[in-house]
Amino acid sequence: MTSVEKLFGIQVRVYGDAETKAHESDMKHDRALWLSNHRTRIDWMLLWSVAWRTHTLHQLRIVLKAPLRKIPIFGWAMQHFIFIFLHRHWADDQVNLRKLLPFLLSKEPEASYLLFPEGTDLSESNLEISAAFAEKNGLPRRQYSLYPRTTGWTFMFPLLQSQLTAVYDVTMFYVDYAANERPSEASLLTGRVPRMIHFYIERKDISALRNKNESELAVWVEKRFERKESLLKNFYESNGKLPDGSEPLFEESQAPAATALVAFWLVLIGAATIIGLIGNLISILAAVVLIAGYTISTTYGSGVDGFLIRNL
Repeated sequence: MTSVEKLFGIQVRVYGDAETKAHESDMKHDRALWLSNHRTRIDWMLLWSVAWRTHTLHQLRIVLKAPLRKIPIFGWAMQHFIFIFLHRHWADDQVNLRKLLPFLLSKEPEASYLLFPEGTDLSESNLEISAAFAEKNGLPRRQYSLYPRTTGWTFMFPLLQSQLTAVYDVTMFYVDYAANERPSEASLLTGRVPRMIHFYIERKDISALRNKNESELAVWVEKRFERKESLLKNFYESNGKLPDGSEPLFEESQAPAATALVAFWLVLIGAATIIGLIGNLISILAAVVLIAGYTISTTYGSGVDGFLIRNL
Protein backbone atom coordinates (compact mmCIF):
# COMPACT_ATOMS: atom_id res chain seq x y z
CA MET A 1 0.00 0.00 0.00
CA THR A 2 1.48 3.34 -1.05
CA SER A 3 1.10 6.70 0.65
CA VAL A 4 -1.40 7.63 -2.10
CA GLU A 5 -3.62 4.72 -1.08
CA LYS A 6 -3.17 5.36 2.63
CA LEU A 7 -3.72 9.11 2.57
CA PHE A 8 -6.65 9.16 0.13
CA GLY A 9 -8.34 5.90 1.06
CA ILE A 10 -8.17 4.45 -2.44
CA GLN A 11 -8.66 0.70 -2.52
CA VAL A 12 -6.30 -1.05 -4.92
CA ARG A 13 -6.54 -4.54 -6.35
CA VAL A 14 -3.94 -6.05 -8.68
CA TYR A 15 -4.71 -8.95 -10.99
CA GLY A 16 -2.99 -10.84 -13.75
CA ASP A 17 -3.62 -13.58 -16.26
CA ALA A 18 -2.47 -17.14 -15.54
CA GLU A 19 0.93 -16.58 -17.17
CA THR A 20 1.57 -13.48 -15.09
CA LYS A 21 0.44 -15.24 -11.92
CA ALA A 22 2.95 -18.00 -12.65
CA HIS A 23 5.72 -15.38 -12.76
CA GLU A 24 4.50 -13.33 -9.80
CA SER A 25 7.67 -13.91 -7.78
CA ASP A 26 9.82 -12.94 -10.78
CA MET A 27 8.17 -9.53 -11.05
CA LYS A 28 10.10 -8.24 -8.04
CA HIS A 29 13.29 -8.80 -10.03
CA ASP A 30 12.07 -7.82 -13.50
CA ARG A 31 13.45 -4.94 -15.49
CA ALA A 32 10.36 -4.14 -17.48
CA LEU A 33 8.87 -1.67 -19.91
CA TRP A 34 5.33 -0.93 -18.71
CA LEU A 35 2.60 0.02 -21.19
CA SER A 36 -0.61 1.42 -19.71
CA ASN A 37 -3.86 2.98 -20.79
CA HIS A 38 -4.15 6.65 -19.83
CA ARG A 39 -7.61 7.61 -18.58
CA THR A 40 -6.56 10.49 -16.30
CA ARG A 41 -3.72 12.96 -15.83
CA ILE A 42 -2.73 11.30 -12.54
CA ASP A 43 -2.47 7.70 -13.81
CA TRP A 44 1.31 7.82 -13.51
CA MET A 45 1.04 8.63 -9.81
CA LEU A 46 -1.58 5.96 -9.13
CA LEU A 47 0.60 3.37 -10.87
CA TRP A 48 3.03 3.80 -7.98
CA SER A 49 0.74 1.30 -6.23
CA VAL A 50 1.87 -1.40 -8.66
CA ALA A 51 5.49 -0.27 -8.54
CA TRP A 52 5.40 -0.45 -4.74
CA ARG A 53 4.17 -4.03 -4.85
CA THR A 54 6.77 -5.09 -7.41
CA HIS A 55 9.55 -3.36 -5.42
CA THR A 56 10.41 -1.15 -8.40
CA LEU A 57 9.10 2.23 -7.23
CA HIS A 58 12.60 3.56 -6.54
CA GLN A 59 13.82 2.68 -10.02
CA LEU A 60 10.79 3.40 -12.20
CA ARG A 61 11.47 6.01 -14.88
CA ILE A 62 8.26 7.50 -16.27
CA VAL A 63 7.76 8.97 -19.74
CA LEU A 64 5.67 12.15 -19.43
CA LYS A 65 4.73 15.26 -21.38
CA ALA A 66 7.34 18.02 -21.05
CA PRO A 67 5.06 20.69 -19.48
CA LEU A 68 4.93 18.62 -16.28
CA ARG A 69 8.61 19.28 -15.65
CA LYS A 70 7.76 22.94 -14.99
CA ILE A 71 5.45 22.24 -12.05
CA PRO A 72 7.04 23.81 -8.95
CA ILE A 73 8.63 21.33 -6.55
CA PHE A 74 7.15 18.17 -8.12
CA GLY A 75 8.38 18.92 -11.63
CA TRP A 76 11.81 19.84 -10.35
CA ALA A 77 11.95 16.60 -8.36
CA MET A 78 11.00 14.62 -11.47
CA GLN A 79 13.89 16.25 -13.31
CA HIS A 80 16.28 15.06 -10.61
CA PHE A 81 14.81 11.54 -10.76
CA ILE A 82 15.57 11.66 -14.50
CA PHE A 83 12.04 11.09 -15.66
CA ILE A 84 11.82 11.15 -19.44
CA PHE A 85 10.02 14.21 -20.81
CA LEU A 86 8.73 14.39 -24.36
CA HIS A 87 8.02 17.68 -26.12
CA ARG A 88 5.81 16.04 -28.76
CA HIS A 89 8.21 17.27 -31.44
CA TRP A 90 9.72 14.05 -32.69
CA ALA A 91 12.78 15.57 -34.36
CA ASP A 92 13.93 16.82 -30.95
CA ASP A 93 12.53 13.99 -28.83
CA GLN A 94 14.35 11.23 -30.68
CA VAL A 95 17.67 13.07 -30.32
CA ASN A 96 17.13 13.39 -26.57
CA LEU A 97 16.02 9.76 -26.23
CA ARG A 98 19.01 8.52 -28.18
CA LYS A 99 21.25 10.28 -25.66
CA LEU A 100 19.30 9.68 -22.46
CA LEU A 101 18.30 6.02 -22.76
CA PRO A 102 21.86 4.65 -23.20
CA PHE A 103 22.90 6.82 -20.24
CA LEU A 104 20.15 5.32 -18.07
CA LEU A 105 21.03 1.81 -19.24
CA SER A 106 24.64 2.28 -18.18
CA LYS A 107 24.04 4.16 -14.92
CA GLU A 108 20.79 2.52 -13.81
CA PRO A 109 20.77 -1.01 -15.27
CA GLU A 110 18.03 -2.11 -12.84
CA ALA A 111 15.57 0.58 -13.96
CA SER A 112 12.09 -0.08 -15.34
CA TYR A 113 10.17 2.31 -17.60
CA LEU A 114 6.54 3.41 -17.79
CA LEU A 115 5.13 4.54 -21.14
CA PHE A 116 1.61 5.68 -22.06
CA PRO A 117 1.35 4.90 -25.79
CA GLU A 118 -1.88 6.89 -26.14
CA GLY A 119 0.21 9.99 -25.46
CA THR A 120 -2.49 11.86 -23.57
CA ASP A 121 -5.46 11.32 -21.26
CA LEU A 122 -9.05 10.40 -22.04
CA SER A 123 -10.54 13.91 -22.03
CA GLU A 124 -13.57 14.76 -24.15
CA SER A 125 -11.45 16.77 -26.58
CA ASN A 126 -8.96 13.93 -26.97
CA LEU A 127 -11.79 11.46 -27.56
CA GLU A 128 -13.09 13.74 -30.33
CA ILE A 129 -9.65 13.85 -31.93
CA SER A 130 -9.42 10.07 -31.68
CA ALA A 131 -12.88 9.71 -33.24
CA ALA A 132 -11.85 11.94 -36.15
CA PHE A 133 -8.73 9.84 -36.65
CA ALA A 134 -10.80 6.65 -36.61
CA GLU A 135 -13.30 8.02 -39.14
CA LYS A 136 -10.54 9.23 -41.45
CA ASN A 137 -8.85 5.84 -41.41
CA GLY A 138 -11.96 3.68 -41.54
CA LEU A 139 -11.49 2.40 -38.00
CA PRO A 140 -14.10 1.79 -35.30
CA ARG A 141 -14.63 4.62 -32.85
CA ARG A 142 -13.28 4.01 -29.36
CA GLN A 143 -14.90 5.12 -26.14
CA TYR A 144 -12.63 3.88 -23.36
CA SER A 145 -9.17 4.30 -24.88
CA LEU A 146 -7.38 6.18 -27.65
CA TYR A 147 -5.58 4.76 -30.63
CA PRO A 148 -1.93 4.42 -29.55
CA ARG A 149 0.88 6.47 -30.99
CA THR A 150 3.41 3.81 -31.84
CA THR A 151 6.48 5.92 -32.60
CA GLY A 152 7.74 6.27 -29.02
CA TRP A 153 7.25 2.57 -28.31
CA THR A 154 8.93 1.34 -31.49
CA PHE A 155 11.85 3.73 -30.91
CA MET A 156 12.38 3.03 -27.21
CA PHE A 157 11.99 -0.74 -27.16
CA PRO A 158 14.98 -1.59 -29.40
CA LEU A 159 17.20 0.73 -27.34
CA LEU A 160 16.10 -0.78 -24.03
CA GLN A 161 15.54 -4.44 -24.87
CA SER A 162 19.08 -5.60 -24.12
CA GLN A 163 18.48 -5.03 -20.40
CA LEU A 164 14.76 -5.78 -20.18
CA THR A 165 13.34 -9.05 -18.93
CA ALA A 166 9.67 -8.35 -19.66
CA VAL A 167 7.01 -6.00 -20.96
CA TYR A 168 4.03 -5.33 -18.69
CA ASP A 169 0.74 -4.61 -20.43
CA VAL A 170 -1.17 -2.80 -17.67
CA THR A 171 -4.88 -1.96 -17.88
CA MET A 172 -6.35 0.37 -15.26
CA PHE A 173 -10.02 0.06 -14.33
CA TYR A 174 -11.47 2.85 -12.18
CA VAL A 175 -14.39 2.74 -9.78
CA ASP A 176 -15.05 6.48 -9.78
CA TYR A 177 -16.02 8.65 -6.83
CA ALA A 178 -19.13 9.46 -8.85
CA ALA A 179 -20.13 7.88 -12.14
CA ASN A 180 -17.88 8.98 -15.02
CA GLU A 181 -15.99 11.47 -12.84
CA ARG A 182 -12.39 11.24 -13.99
CA PRO A 183 -10.00 12.18 -11.18
CA SER A 184 -7.46 14.96 -11.61
CA GLU A 185 -4.84 16.78 -9.56
CA ALA A 186 -7.64 18.82 -7.98
CA SER A 187 -9.33 15.59 -6.87
CA LEU A 188 -6.40 14.87 -4.59
CA LEU A 189 -7.07 18.17 -2.81
CA THR A 190 -10.86 17.86 -2.61
CA GLY A 191 -10.92 14.17 -1.69
CA ARG A 192 -12.99 13.19 -4.73
CA VAL A 193 -10.64 10.36 -5.62
CA PRO A 194 -11.50 6.96 -7.11
CA ARG A 195 -13.08 4.59 -4.64
CA MET A 196 -11.15 1.67 -6.10
CA ILE A 197 -8.68 0.94 -8.89
CA HIS A 198 -8.22 -2.48 -10.45
CA PHE A 199 -4.90 -3.04 -12.20
CA TYR A 200 -4.77 -5.94 -14.65
CA ILE A 201 -1.27 -6.96 -15.73
CA GLU A 202 -0.29 -9.22 -18.59
CA ARG A 203 3.42 -9.96 -18.37
CA LYS A 204 5.11 -10.69 -21.69
CA ASP A 205 8.57 -12.22 -21.57
CA ILE A 206 11.08 -10.21 -23.53
CA SER A 207 11.90 -13.21 -25.71
CA ALA A 208 8.46 -12.94 -27.35
CA LEU A 209 9.25 -9.45 -28.67
CA ARG A 210 13.00 -9.32 -29.10
CA ASN A 211 13.13 -10.28 -32.78
CA LYS A 212 10.28 -8.08 -33.99
CA ASN A 213 11.04 -5.25 -36.40
CA GLU A 214 9.57 -1.74 -36.18
CA SER A 215 6.39 -2.46 -38.11
CA GLU A 216 5.79 -5.69 -36.18
CA LEU A 217 6.23 -3.85 -32.88
CA ALA A 218 3.74 -1.21 -34.02
CA VAL A 219 1.17 -3.86 -34.94
CA TRP A 220 1.75 -5.63 -31.62
CA VAL A 221 1.01 -2.55 -29.51
CA GLU A 222 -1.99 -1.66 -31.69
CA LYS A 223 -3.40 -5.14 -31.04
CA ARG A 224 -2.80 -4.72 -27.31
CA PHE A 225 -4.84 -1.51 -27.28
CA GLU A 226 -7.56 -3.09 -29.36
CA ARG A 227 -7.77 -5.69 -26.59
CA LYS A 228 -7.70 -2.98 -23.91
CA GLU A 229 -10.71 -1.26 -25.46
CA SER A 230 -12.63 -4.53 -25.28
CA LEU A 231 -11.61 -5.18 -21.66
CA LEU A 232 -12.48 -1.63 -20.61
CA LYS A 233 -15.84 -1.78 -22.40
CA ASN A 234 -16.71 -4.99 -20.57
CA PHE A 235 -15.74 -3.47 -17.23
CA TYR A 236 -17.65 -0.20 -17.57
CA GLU A 237 -20.71 -1.63 -19.30
CA SER A 238 -21.00 -4.95 -17.45
CA ASN A 239 -21.01 -3.88 -13.81
CA GLY A 240 -17.27 -4.03 -13.21
CA LYS A 241 -16.54 -7.28 -15.04
CA LEU A 242 -12.83 -8.08 -14.92
CA PRO A 243 -11.06 -10.03 -17.68
CA ASP A 244 -11.80 -13.74 -17.76
CA GLY A 245 -9.27 -15.76 -15.82
CA SER A 246 -8.07 -12.83 -13.69
CA GLU A 247 -6.03 -14.00 -10.73
CA PRO A 248 -5.12 -11.78 -7.75
CA LEU A 249 -1.50 -10.71 -7.39
CA PHE A 250 0.52 -9.41 -4.42
CA GLU A 251 -2.04 -10.27 -1.77
CA GLU A 252 0.41 -10.06 1.12
CA SER A 253 -0.21 -7.21 3.53
CA GLN A 254 1.40 -3.90 2.62
CA ALA A 255 0.29 -2.17 5.82
CA PRO A 256 3.54 -2.05 7.86
CA ALA A 257 5.59 -0.65 5.01
CA ALA A 258 2.85 1.81 4.08
CA THR A 259 2.59 3.06 7.66
CA ALA A 260 6.34 3.57 7.78
CA LEU A 261 6.24 5.45 4.48
CA VAL A 262 3.44 7.77 5.60
CA ALA A 263 5.21 8.35 8.93
CA PHE A 264 8.42 9.21 7.10
CA TRP A 265 6.70 11.84 4.95
CA LEU A 266 4.80 13.32 7.90
CA VAL A 267 8.01 13.63 9.91
CA LEU A 268 9.83 15.12 6.94
CA ILE A 269 7.08 17.66 6.26
CA GLY A 270 6.80 18.47 9.96
CA ALA A 271 10.54 18.98 10.31
CA ALA A 272 10.64 21.16 7.23
CA THR A 273 7.76 23.24 8.58
CA ILE A 274 9.44 23.75 11.95
CA ILE A 275 12.75 24.65 10.35
CA GLY A 276 10.95 27.05 8.07
CA LEU A 277 9.17 28.73 10.99
CA ILE A 278 12.32 29.23 13.03
CA GLY A 279 14.60 29.85 10.10
CA ASN A 280 16.42 33.15 9.88
CA LEU A 281 16.39 35.67 7.07
CA ILE A 282 19.35 34.03 5.34
CA SER A 283 17.59 30.68 5.01
CA ILE A 284 14.45 32.38 3.72
CA LEU A 285 16.44 34.31 1.16
CA ALA A 286 18.28 31.14 0.17
CA ALA A 287 14.96 29.37 -0.37
CA VAL A 288 13.68 32.27 -2.48
CA VAL A 289 16.85 32.22 -4.56
CA LEU A 290 16.63 28.44 -4.98
CA ILE A 291 12.99 28.56 -6.07
CA ALA A 292 13.66 31.47 -8.41
CA GLY A 293 16.64 29.65 -9.86
CA TYR A 294 14.63 26.51 -10.58
CA THR A 295 11.74 28.51 -12.01
CA ILE A 296 13.96 30.53 -14.34
CA SER A 297 16.04 27.50 -15.33
CA THR A 298 12.99 25.40 -16.16
CA THR A 299 10.92 28.14 -17.78
CA TYR A 300 13.57 29.89 -19.84
CA GLY A 301 16.36 27.32 -19.89
CA SER A 302 16.69 23.58 -20.26
CA GLY A 303 16.35 22.62 -16.59
CA VAL A 304 18.35 19.98 -14.75
CA ASP A 305 17.41 17.16 -17.12
CA GLY A 306 18.05 19.30 -20.18
CA PHE A 307 21.51 20.20 -18.90
CA LEU A 308 22.22 16.49 -18.43
CA ILE A 309 21.07 15.57 -21.93
CA ARG A 310 23.07 18.39 -23.55
CA ASN A 311 26.23 17.19 -21.86
CA LEU A 312 25.92 13.48 -22.62
